Amino acid sequence: MTESDLLVCAKWYTDHGLLNLVKVEKPDLTLPIILYAAKINNVLVGALDLFNIDIENHKAEFGLCFPVKKGLAWIAARKFLRMAFNAGFNRIYARVLEDNEQVIRMALRAGFKRDGIERQAIYRDGKYLDIVHLSILKKEFIERWG
Repeated sequence: MTESDLLVCAKWYTDHGLLNLVKVEKPDLTLPIILYAAKINNVLVGALDLFNIDIENHKAEFGLCFPVKKGLAWIAARKFLRMAFNAGFNRIYARVLEDNEQVIRMALRAGFKRDGIERQAIYRDGKYLDIVHLSILKKEFIERWG
């Protein structure tokens, strides 16, 4: 990831409208974050990240941001998850707002399982929203994708 990629990602991750779509709550910035740049022909088209990393328990929260070329998120997510599991993580989880159906469908397609619903956990734009909890284990990923 280049310095200019970081600047673009910083712009995406500080865009209030975009951030409301991709992040449920702010990550714990005292913990490590892994950021992956998705590029086509050396042009940044999206970013994926692991945050709220729990090294002791080999787990992390997964997020992605693809403001352009949305169809690529699926391909990049599989590649990124493989790298995360190869790096030693055992569980990757995602917390997605209930109205972000596109990301929920993509996560289920990638092999994530629904862990449950955190009811009315976020107050945004004058209404309470549920958070859908999803996760995938290393063994499930390997069984599904080899």
